[in-house]
Amino acid sequence: DFIHNGLRRLGRRLPWPLDLRGGGRRRLYFFPDGAGASLRDSPCVPVVFDLDFLRHPGAPAGRNRLYYGRYLPRTLNRAARVVVISEAMRAELLGAFGVPPEKVAVVHPAVDHSIFRPDVPAEARSAVRAKYGLEGGFIYSLGVLESRKNFPRLIEAYASLPEEILVEYALVIGGPGGRAKEIAGTIRRRGLEDRVRLLGSVDEADRAPLCAEAAVFVMPSLDEGFGVRVLEAM
Repeated sequence: DFIHNGLRRLGRRLPWPLDLRGGGRRRLYFFPDGAGASLRDSPCVPVVFDLDFLRHPGAPAGRNRLYYGRYLPRTLNRAARVVVISEAMRAELLGAFGVPPEKVAVVHPAVDHSIFRPDVPAEARSAVRAKYGLEGGFIYSLGVLESRKNFPRLIEAYASLPEEILVEYALVIGGPGGRAKEIAGTIRRRGLEDRVRLLGSVDEADRAPLCAEAAVFVMPSLDEGFGVRVLEAM
């Protein structure tokens, strides 16, 4: 994993095929991140969540964009089937890469309703408030801090709310990403340092309690492959 992640940051992947030591056995490889690893003669099934590296030049950032641009087309050519997460993604993939329609299957994401439910236990809700230092009511948004997620526009919209709403509800944004400094700059420019919180990465176990505690969940994205965070919040 250390070698793989290091190469990926450089926009590259392992130079030797994953199936080089197959012992003559033909295997089917499943690639949940779309681009996957290089293969010599084995088929694969990649999952494509979005094509942001084509639609938004700034996302994913830097070398990660090079990685998808270089290797996703090769993976699609070798794929026995391709899984996408929505009909819109299927149409976009067919148009961008000319994949035969019969190879592409839509499998919609889902949420675990035993976790994301209206009656999240009170102790879990109290725990996330204490963990992230949250007091009072808040508007909540969650996503990777990149341009297509549109968080600066969300902050501008929040700043335009009536004063009594700003006093009652803070804006809380969770998620990792390389645009945290830009977003923090928008917060400072609007003088909202005491009303807007950037949580950074949010642990998976904290997502449901945070949604349950929020007065409103907001998703300001310019576009999404599916938008599973809205489904979780519902």
